[in-house]
Amino acid sequence: MDKRRLLRELGLTKYETDAYLNILERGMVEASTINKEAKIPFGKIYETLNMLASKGLIDVQNTRPKKYKAKKPELAFDNLFKDKKEDMENDLQKTRETITQIREEITKIHTKQPKEKIFWTTAVGDEVGELIRSNFEEAEKEICILIYYKHQQTPKHQFEGEKLSIMNEVIKAIMRGVKVKALLSRDFKLQHMNVLKKFNTIEKTLKTIEIRIVDDPPPAHFMIIDSEKVVLRVDDPTDLNKILAIIKIWDVKLAKKLKDKFDEIWNESEPFELTQHTNSTE
Repeated sequence: MDKRRLLRELGLTKYETDAYLNILERGMVEASTINKEAKIPFGKIYETLNMLASKGLIDVQNTRPKKYKAKKPELAFDNLFKDKKEDMENDLQKTRETITQIREEITKIHTKQPKEKIFWTTAVGDEVGELIRSNFEEAEKEICILIYYKHQQTPKHQFEGEKLSIMNEVIKAIMRGVKVKALLSRDFKLQHMNVLKKFNTIEKTLKTIEIRIVDDPPPAHFMIIDSEKVVLRVDDPTDLNKILAIIKIWDVKLAKKLKDKFDEIWNESEPFELTQHTNSTE
């Protein structure tokens, strides 16, 4: 492998890399030699050597002139790793403290109520999986979902790479007390029983997730988040097994309208006992 590239990835500058490799090859060397052979400007040579010493890669003999010798690589790079780890932990702690402070300051800002009551955003292509995940991440109280699967005869693989992170956010939402109510078509239930089994592995999910089955749901797929946001799915007209886009709308009136429709269907649907069905399929 390219040792120069690796040293640069460890944080050494070009001059530091050239000087360090020259010292390694020479065994013991003076600054004037490094200046000539590594082609490091004389005005930069001592600054470069001091940085290598501070990083624990070389030893310095304080004679006139000074001489430089590389430390054993095993020891030198172990120490470099420890120093970097300590620096990163310190930086992370400072970041935590800064975030705590900025949160406190931000909450003091009075946000004006916008004249427009509706706000929306869309996700297309690779952005869809991220938006689906974020819906569960930001939920605080309740998520109502209606899933219509009349056309989709096979499980989706469109967001295979996102499935784990989406599932994790669903479980996190449930674990922090977000109530989830899902209206599923019977076709969806049959095709995704393995997914439902995963929820049954966490006892607390049984207290906060409710599922009901509907035989003839309206041809729509929507989500209502905290009675204020609505998420609509747009299927690809050329392939109904794929999602073309997701539209997320901040609109309390629309959320209420869809929630009323959701509740109407919910009251007429068939309760689905998660524990009973998952245990019976094992």
